[in-house]
Amino acid sequence: MRWMYWLPIEVQQMLRKRVEETIGYELDKNRWGAVAPSSLDRIKHFYITDFRALNLATGIIRYTLKGTNTKVFYRGQERDYSLIPSLYRSTKNSADAIEAERKLEEILTYIKPTFDPIGTDDEREALCQHYGLHTRWIDIVDNIQTALWFAYDRSYTKDNREQRFDEDVGYIHVVAFPDDETKVQIIDLREKPSQFLRPHTQQAFAAKTSNPNKELGKLSAYQVVTFIVPRPLLRIWSNYDNIPSGYMYPNNVTDAGLRFWEQTVKKLKKAGLDIKSI
Repeated sequence: MRWMYWLPIEVQQMLRKRVEETIGYELDKNRWGAVAPSSLDRIKHFYITDFRALNLATGIIRYTLKGTNTKVFYRGQERDYSLIPSLYRSTKNSADAIEAERKLEEILTYIKPTFDPIGTDDEREALCQHYGLHTRWIDIVDNIQTALWFAYDRSYTKDNREQRFDEDVGYIHVVAFPDDETKVQIIDLREKPSQFLRPHTQQAFAAKTSNPNKELGKLSAYQVVTFIVPRPLLRIWSNYDNIPSGYMYPNNVTDAGLRFWEQTVKKLKKAGLDIKSI
């Protein structure tokens, strides 16, 4: 799918020029960072060494997209993984994707009466994504400091995992979606009841395209730019020492939503449905 396909050609060209030239120029002029090698998706990457650079660069993007009915969000990741909804990360072809979707629909149909029963089907699926089910949605936020927190956090990883060349940095993906539900649907999960505490503490949004299994879920068409930030700066800028993992992932004592989810998983197992099968 063509990059930023919904924008007029002249806006696409202006956005690309400002991403490729203006941001790099400003970083170099202020000594706030530098251009980095791009990914396989040819998304422009920048090293960031000053917090002001994040605001300057995103400001350039937002200004360019002003009046185009486009919404800008962020996603923090510890590694530079492609933007793919969790349901499709293990699929290799369209047949795999169809089978994964079938299993997901079976699970979602079964839990509808008990997990967020008054919510819409889309809200329920997005909530399930947030509590651990692989779905067609991708988690995003509208606050860059929250994205910085997720780029730093590794509380869920194992100590014996494979070491990589990028252990000392994290990644902030800036994504832009058309404000058009026929193309992309966005849910603000902070509008759900606060008994589902996790999405409120994480300032969570979820996004799903109208044809999520296209290109096996790959969302590079919506990715504007990627920032690479050293981990020591991520820790400071995200206020990680004052907002530890236990705050962002509240336990089942404080988060009723997590209790609901744990009960739901038990019911699924009794019915022979395994959330790990997708």
